[in-house]
Amino acid sequence: MFEEPNVKTLNHKFKIAHDAEGYVEDYTSEPATKKEIDNAIKDLKKNKHEFMAIGRSCWECNGAHIHLIDMPAMNCFSCGRIYHNGIDITDYTGSKYEKSTHIKRNEKNKTTST
Repeated sequence: MFEEPNVKTLNHKFKIAHDAEGYVEDYTSEPATKKEIDNAIKDLKKNKHEFMAIGRSCWECNGAHIHLIDMPAMNCFSCGRIYHNGIDITDYTGSKYEKSTHIKRNEKNKTTST
């Protein structure tokens, strides 16, 4: 990895923002739910999307790449994040970024007894 990922947007879902004329202006993001991330991972596996052979940097590393947000199966060569259709599906478990993400992948379902 060459760039440190933006820890404020780990495991977020990203959307292209258009201006009044419909041109790509910027992008927005919000935290993805664990279910959204899990569904994106299932879709990635189910549809057997292939990652690009030629690496590209993501829109977080290079603002000129906003048009790649909706791309399936993207792995940023610069920061190492993995995206599927605009969702950061990277598993940060065990990495130095684990404490910065809102997704806890190792949480067991808690049940309450009555």
